[in-house]
Amino acid sequence: MCAKETVFMEATVLYAFLVGLASAVSLPLGTLTTLFWRLSNKSLSLLIAFGAGALLAALTIDLVVPSLEAKEFPMMAVGCIFGSLLYLGLNSLINNRGGFLRKTSTTLSYFNRHRERKFARLAQSFKRIPFLQELPESEIRHLAAITKLKEYPAGALLYQKGDTPPKLYIVDEGAVQLLDPRHNMEPFLRLGPGASFSRMAFITGLPNATAARTDGQCSVWIIDQEEFFTLLKTAPHLKENLAEFLSSSEEVKNYLIERQDMEKSDADLLIQKAIVSVRHSRPLCSTMPHDSVRLNRALSALQKGCRFPVLENLPHDIAEDVALHLELRHYSKKEVIYRFSEYADRLYLIDKGNVTMIDQTDKTNEPLHLGPGCIFGALSMLTGAHHAVAAMAVDDVDLWILKRQDFDALIRRHKELETRLSAFLISGKAKEYLELRQNFNPDIATQWTQKALGLLGNANRCLPTAEEMNAQLREHKNAPLAIWLGIFLDGIPESLVIGAMMTKTPMISLSLLAGLFLSNYPEALSSSAGMRQQGMSFRNVFLIWSSLTLMTGIGAAIGNMLFQEASPHLFSLTEGIAAGAMLTVTAETMLPEAYLKGGSITGLTTLLGFLCALLFKQIGN
Repeated sequence: MCAKETVFMEATVLYAFLVGLASAVSLPLGTLTTLFWRLSNKSLSLLIAFGAGALLAALTIDLVVPSLEAKEFPMMAVGCIFGSLLYLGLNSLINNRGGFLRKTSTTLSYFNRHRERKFARLAQSFKRIPFLQELPESEIRHLAAITKLKEYPAGALLYQKGDTPPKLYIVDEGAVQLLDPRHNMEPFLRLGPGASFSRMAFITGLPNATAARTDGQCSVWIIDQEEFFTLLKTAPHLKENLAEFLSSSEEVKNYLIERQDMEKSDADLLIQKAIVSVRHSRPLCSTMPHDSVRLNRALSALQKGCRFPVLENLPHDIAEDVALHLELRHYSKKEVIYRFSEYADRLYLIDKGNVTMIDQTDKTNEPLHLGPGCIFGALSMLTGAHHAVAAMAVDDVDLWILKRQDFDALIRRHKELETRLSAFLISGKAKEYLELRQNFNPDIATQWTQKALGLLGNANRCLPTAEEMNAQLREHKNAPLAIWLGIFLDGIPESLVIGAMMTKTPMISLSLLAGLFLSNYPEALSSSAGMRQQGMSFRNVFLIWSSLTLMTGIGAAIGNMLFQEASPHLFSLTEGIAAGAMLTVTAETMLPEAYLKGGSITGLTTLLGFLCALLFKQIGN
């Protein structure tokens, strides 16, 4: 190759690089726009649909038509199919690593697929429970709709002896140990995926007779008793199954006699009452009534409460409501209340006796001794973390227990409690606890606090838990890289085809350039908002889009070098691969995203974008 040809080639490669940059510069521009212009979903939908229409026209005119005119349809068609399949395969791989978070449409698609897979697993688990067998699919789906999946860390107590109201649990992944209170809480049964537990207490309405603890990281399906019995009103087959099981199964009677210490006659009587409750679609009430003596005792203890500002010196009406949710438990001398690193889901208020707090990580300090009126376990409960210390009864102790679910309900019900909790979170004590006692990264501790503050006042949401945040971080720890790879994958075909086309003519088609520019801008707007919602900083989002702009320019330069001497067959195959991949991107992400955000206006806006690209083609000619 002579020097003149070398210089010309270098010039065209440089020009291809600059054109590639120009086609993708709308990506960082879209990110910058989010700083001063917050688009509504409708406006964003219009931009996405317009860009999709422009891209469709550009692909048709500048990639497909030239191959048809050159009578290269077979190679172009093969390239289209290969490009589509290649994109789908790589896109699926990246999405499973967290790349689905880059757009609303890919996020919803991902979760819809996972929801169906989870439903299939759950339906199989239902078949292992006698009274959930042979149900019509409609009732199975209604039952699945009230079944919630929850992640638990290793060593988490799902429930303790005496807990009410009982729930029905089904192991999804991992294992659970059932503990026997009669034998110093030693495990007597280990349950794996698909196994159910607490179902006898669940259907009879009695307090849990055992305790359950996770054996390693575990996910568990949970069915709330009240929601289940409400479902019975519209699920006749389920109601009949449950009534039949109660009346004919010896398992129920044996449970009442062996675990609840009932006489045979009392067990028979309770079973009959349970059947009547099922027929009337209401659970058999097992909670102790709050008589005036019990309520006054709880109020007296609460009035002495200290060490947790949210519950100190409450107005009488709120204190009375809190007292109604307190459960009284007795612990014998030297009995362990909870162990170090156990999952926390309740706080404790000492009514009588003394409790010692043992910090196993600090051998220098003396154990902390707490007496009547002291609240402990509050920060662990509030943050949903592990207990940072162990608690043991020094002598016989009576404790009032407030479960996290009841605490959440009280916060939603009383503005005063919400205000107090907000002030407590703003004080930084919860954040400090997560950093110092739970070894949280300061940024993650701050995220937890901000999320908790953001959810206050939302009637349909509970406070986040530290374990849920850890689970999300574990599940999507590679999400930023996957998001980058996903968007990079979307841009590879366009960059290569820009360079390849410029080997034929030094002037890139104005319609193709416009189509790429117009489609990239709303994509950056939409994806940037989603990435910020995942906790990514503006700086990182901007760097992602800027790096992709640079990669598009480099891809165009590489495409130009690779296809300098390409045959017409290879050229048509390459154009087909690019067209197939970009058409798949448009159909799978852009148009669903636009319709999801804007509805029926998407069709007309897509047409306008299509016509706009045709106009640019007319101008270019």
